[in-house]
Amino acid sequence: MRVASDDLARADRLAALGVTPGASVRLLQRFPGFVFECDQTELAVEPSVARMILVEVA
Repeated sequence: MRVASDDLARADRLAALGVTPGASVRLLQRFPGFVFECDQTELAVEPSVARMILVEVA
C-alpha cells in the first residue's frame, strides 16, 4: 500500500494514523463513507481521501 497525494498535509495526517507503505489494510465499508482497518485500527475517511490510498491486492 502507498499514499498518492499532492496534498502533503493530508498524506502526513494519514501517516500519523498508521496508513504507511507496507501496512495491512482491510476495507470494512464503502457507503456512505469509507471505513477500513489499518494494522488493527479502524479509520473512516471521505471518498476524496480514500482515493489517495493505493492498495496492492495479495
